[in-house]
Amino acid sequence: MKFFLLLYHCVVNLRNKFYHLNILKTYRVDHAFVISVGNITFGGTGKTPIVIALAEKCLAKGKTVAVVSRGYKRKSKAEIIVEPHADNFIVEEIGDEPFMIKKRLPEIYLAVGADRKSIIKKLPQVDYIILDDGFQKLQIKRDLNILLIDATKPFGNGLLRESFKNIQRADLIILTKANFLQDVKQLNNIEQEIRQYTSTKIIKSEYLPLKNSLPALPKTEKISLLTAVANPQGFEYIVKSLGYEIKDRYFFRDHHWFTDKDLAPIKGMVFTTEKDSTKLAKYLTGRGDVNLTKGKDGYKQQKQALHSSIKHENLYVLKMEAICNIDI
Repeated sequence: MKFFLLLYHCVVNLRNKFYHLNILKTYRVDHAFVISVGNITFGGTGKTPIVIALAEKCLAKGKTVAVVSRGYKRKSKAEIIVEPHADNFIVEEIGDEPFMIKKRLPEIYLAVGADRKSIIKKLPQVDYIILDDGFQKLQIKRDLNILLIDATKPFGNGLLRESFKNIQRADLIILTKANFLQDVKQLNNIEQEIRQYTSTKIIKSEYLPLKNSLPALPKTEKISLLTAVANPQGFEYIVKSLGYEIKDRYFFRDHHWFTDKDLAPIKGMVFTTEKDSTKLAKYLTGRGDVNLTKGKDGYKQQKQALHSSIKHENLYVLKMEAICNIDI
């Protein structure tokens, strides 16, 4: 593992140097203000809630917004652009995180594709472009480069996408999940560690459950957790902070596509995340749901007969929001 990680870092550092020397060219988007949101560790920093919070701020100013994402682990390789208020998209084609973003923010353009430059060129003119998971995507010139560092795992347990010294590229650093740490000294220690590499502005972000997503369950209920996110401990922390006792944990790899076999042994009251819920629609309804499926004539509605050992009334979705003061 260490050998492959070292090899990966060598490749990344070489590529970064080529961009620095202008051997590899960056693409400048002249008509939009480009904001990149990313991390230096492997997953679990809470990018999606920050992307949503940023987009909401831009929309509140009356601006047009496009979110650009790779759509990691989706079941399609096609470049897809979903227009504002469109409903012709399915999670299999755009991926769980982009699907979640678009459901929360129907007013935005959503662009999904592995080649960010290619998909951005296909977008109509907008005021803001937000690059989801863009810190390592140096192909695109950005006006604001935001780096997220998870306060609960600031150095990723040693699993870094690139050398930690490269945080110097950031214009702004957000310490996410700051409210998960009870000891202020821990946050101060993290900031001091960061200050060894950069003088970039650091702000803190709190992650809290949306009030309208809180289940009306007595605290005496024992809860099972079902999730496929990179850092399930954060989800567990939130559920415990709400006063619930956790009975069982069903944790899967990040972006896992759930099957009936996965859910068959799960009984009783279950909490899942908003991201996971995008792939659990058939289990949330219990009676089948109306989904959009793509056919020769484009998208059409199709009634699916779906069954699950988990009934819809037993599976609760806990939605989160990022609270932070970002000036755009």
